[in-house]
This record gives sequence, structure tokens and C-alpha cells, in this order.
Amino acid sequence: MSRQKPRFTALLLIAVLLVPLLAACGGPEAKSAQPAATAPAAKPTAKPAAQATAKPAASADPSTRVSESLGLLMGQSDKPGALPSFHVEINDSGPTFDRQAKTVLTNAVKIKADVQGTDVHAWIEGDDGKTTEGYVIGNDDYVVDGGQVKQDALAGVGLTWAMWQLEPVVILSLAGLGAQAAGTQAVDGRTADVFAVDMAKADPAVLAGVQAFIGRGISVAKGKVWVDQQSGALLKTVLDYEQDLYDVTSSDKNAPPVGHGSGHIDIAVSQVGKVSVSLPK
Repeated sequence: MSRQKPRFTALLLIAVLLVPLLAACGGPEAKSAQPAATAPAAKPTAKPAAQATAKPAASADPSTRVSESLGLLMGQSDKPGALPSFHVEINDSGPTFDRQAKTVLTNAVKIKADVQGTDVHAWIEGDDGKTTEGYVIGNDDYVVDGGQVKQDALAGVGLTWAMWQLEPVVILSLAGLGAQAAGTQAVDGRTADVFAVDMAKADPAVLAGVQAFIGRGISVAKGKVWVDQQSGALLKTVLDYEQDLYDVTSSDKNAPPVGHGSGHIDIAVSQVGKVSVSLPK
């Protein structure tokens, strides 16, 4: 079930760099750029509005709305997102270079999850097509095995849940630099502001500054983003990107790319306020 994706380490470093970088470029703080690589922290016993991730002003520019939307959906390890609960489906496929086979492969992440506060009930599809069902409740990971729920930190449910967010953060941030308003649309009964996003339409100086630190090799990042009018949280996105791949173990910073590939990210949120998460009794 757990994916030993070679790009995870690089993406984790990217996430750490993203916050100060975008702030320096006049962009959003990108709260979602720093998910923990461990299971989320304990769920608070009460969730007053002051503890929820704050939503941006409705008048914020399109780039800010887009770049903050995933963070507002997912919250932080110790704070719930802007929505009380929701169901989400994630399909993320992207290129990676297999150093042993010396070829470009496609890594796929397929997750369905119910989220309430910081608690998660997830179904994670592995490379072999088998699905692992598990929970992240407070600091603890659980896996469903033979119909029985067992606490198992080694199952990787919490780690996988944290890690899937890293790549969309980067692609959304780059594409979002060229965000343009594209009307409104209903998404599962909620009104969403629609944005067309394309890094090719970003300010060249800002884009160059961002790509000096993150998104190395990404030449195309574009698609559409649907942002909830009420909360500012991401409700849906469809993104495509292209990327030159580099040998991350090479000490030569000027080494040419070792391959090229394309990626696709599809995230869809539904059932807002209609799901709950707890361990079966």
C-alpha cells in the first residue's frame, strides 16, 4: 500500500521552501506547504471557529485564492480545515525517474477519504491494485485487516495521507501564479468561484523567482480550480503538467535532465458537512 516514491524526499524539501518563498514574492503564505510527514496531531476535543484554518478575504486576488485553497481544505496537522467534514477523491499520476532501470515511470496515487476535523477514514489503492482501508485518529494509525480494526503505525496510512498533498501544493502554486477568474459554478450543491490557471500567464519575474527554488524542470502547469465561495477551500481541481526529471543524487547542479514526463492531478470534494469519522465499535 505505501508508495516508496523517489520524489517524496524532494517534495518534502520543496514544501518547506514554499512558505517563505511565496511570501517573499508577494504571494500567499501557502499554509498547506508544510504537512507533517507523520500522522496528524491529536484532534481537539472541541473545534471553535477560532481554531479552524482562517479563510482568505473574498476580495483576495485569484492567485492568492487558488494557492491558499488546498491549505484551507486540509488544514494543518494541529488545526482542522475550513470545512467541518467532507469526502475527497484524489487521483495523482506523475513522472519519476527509475535510476536502476534508467527509464521514466509513472507513479500513481489513488485515495478516497472521509475527513472530519483532523480525523481521516481513508481507502488507499496500492500499486498492485489492492486497496488498504485505514484511519488516522489523533496521533494514531489504524488499518482494517480481515474486517478487524487494528492499531498499526507501520501500515503507513498517516504518512500516505500527509504525503499526497505535497505535489498538488507545488503544481497549484506554480499554475496559480497565472490564475484568472472564470465565473462561478455549483459543485455538489455549493457555489464555487472558478479559476483558469496557467503558469505561462504568470508574471515572468515572479515565476522565475519561484522556480529558482521549487518546481525545477516544470515547464507546463495548467488547468482549472473550483474554490468554495463561503470558506475559500478547494472543492475541485483538474491540473496537467510537464516536467524534466533530474538525478537528485547527482552532485552536479548543472547536469542535464535524465528524462521527461507528464502528470495529471484530479481532486474532487463532496458531501461537505455530511460525513463523520470514528473507529467502528
